[in-house]
Amino acid sequence: MTLWLRLPRGCLPHRPFSSRSSIPNGASSGKGLLRVPRPLDPREIYEDTLIRCLRNTEKVQRERRLVFDVEALAEAACEARGARFVQGFEKIGEGQNNRVFLLTLSDSSQLVARLTFGTLFPAHLSNASEAATLSLLHFLGVPVPEVYAWSALHAENAVGAPYMLAERVAGVELSTRLRALRANPGHLISQLVRIRQKLSRTQFSAYGAIYFRPDVPPELRDEPLLAKGSAGEGEEWTDRFRIGPSLHRVFWMGERAGLELDRGPWRDVPTFARSLALAEQTSIRSLARPPLPTSAAYRSGDQSQPLAHLRALRSFLALAPYAQPPEEEARAACLLHPDFHAGNVFVPPEGELDVRGIIDWQGAGVGPLYQQMSTPDFLNPHPLVTSYPSPSSPSLSEAYNLQLAASGPPLSTAQKYNSTLWTALLSAPLEVWPTNLALLRYVLLTVQRTWGEVFAPHYRNARCPVAFSLEEEAEIERQWEERMRVEGVEDEAVKRVGVQLEGWVKVGEWERARERSRRALEEIDVEGFHLLYLLRDKSFNCRPSHADGLLVPDPSAV
Repeated sequence: MTLWLRLPRGCLPHRPFSSRSSIPNGASSGKGLLRVPRPLDPREIYEDTLIRCLRNTEKVQRERRLVFDVEALAEAACEARGARFVQGFEKIGEGQNNRVFLLTLSDSSQLVARLTFGTLFPAHLSNASEAATLSLLHFLGVPVPEVYAWSALHAENAVGAPYMLAERVAGVELSTRLRALRANPGHLISQLVRIRQKLSRTQFSAYGAIYFRPDVPPELRDEPLLAKGSAGEGEEWTDRFRIGPSLHRVFWMGERAGLELDRGPWRDVPTFARSLALAEQTSIRSLARPPLPTSAAYRSGDQSQPLAHLRALRSFLALAPYAQPPEEEARAACLLHPDFHAGNVFVPPEGELDVRGIIDWQGAGVGPLYQQMSTPDFLNPHPLVTSYPSPSSPSLSEAYNLQLAASGPPLSTAQKYNSTLWTALLSAPLEVWPTNLALLRYVLLTVQRTWGEVFAPHYRNARCPVAFSLEEEAEIERQWEERMRVEGVEDEAVKRVGVQLEGWVKVGEWERARERSRRALEEIDVEGFHLLYLLRDKSFNCRPSHADGLLVPDPSAV
């Protein structure tokens, strides 16, 4: 077990980046490597201009202003590709954690520059891991962009913000060709299954994240990368990489980055599960503040009391030794894309759908295979919340899952545990505070009720380590039903407003979304829960958090 070294202050989330700036006024400045035909607009470069948040709009805009040295970024691009200068500099994307630019070099070739805010995990650390992950995927033959350069973990960064320079993947987002997917899904589904096979047969020695060997703590550099018997074992390329600490947000988001936590790597599921729960306990003890009854994070009964969360986590820790399915193949340590949606899959602009590249591996982790078996949203019928129109009929997801099953072990083995109590158990301790206590308790209660059938046969008829009284069971069920009502109202709000719960919309859609949210506020009022108006700036923060839900209890009904 390794406690990841304390990062320098510059690597912690939320710290303001360098205030240096370099905006050439048409020709060049400094070394003259940025030669754009007209001046760059500082607002376009440093601020959000493509997306806007419905909540706390002005505050979020200020927080997300990212000033960096444009000349230094141009110099890094020229050094990485042997170019004489940069002749084009265009912003092409904005996301919750990144700002993305397209740079055109002196030879008319192009590359993508991504600058990271680092709100979910330390950006320099995630860059180091993502660069290693993409390099490893190249060895496996998975179509991913080549990384040319990135801000190193321990080196001086002249750009003034964490960055990565990578190949521009040819093609268009799959999200723009969903009709073609609906009409002829077979080839693409077969490709996706083959990629899953490659990733499932490359099995690592521990759970965590992938890094280049010099970037992990010294005591991890001599550990094997792959598990015994894995595909690729003994090949020369494996010596370049090692498994290091996890980048899961439960260990890093917000002030958690400064806590002493066991961030891995871990050799088995029970140890991994225990670290998840201990991280949550440490965070609650150090950082939790009970929410007010008017807060979106408030829940009835004892659900907003830190002590109740700590007690439930203590019960989970008693279950941790049993928190894994019995078949070893299902527990294989495998790499998973962290955000596999249609916007991250690139295909040709016309003709047969063919995977040209899979992007955005930021935060990718190595975890138990059985936790990774969910069907991609773009293959599911009628996903409730998605940035893209739903293309699917049930046959798409069925075809995908039938091919997974036919591919044989380990995928077919792990697939048996998808969406079962085993997967729920490992997810239950994640981000319990402040709004997920009802979920954790309900999972614990379900374990108690099914212990004899599901768990005991695999553990020599051991006794269940958790036990709730009849009164406690009734309260857990009441809180679970309350949670279901809350989610129902949230789902209704999402459908009416047409945005995800985080509140991000394209700039051109912001006014219409604001108006829809006004109408929804007037119309939705379900069983004591009131939909909060998305524009109530003092009530919300657009950072991804369960506390950012759309609802608060009606004080008169609690």
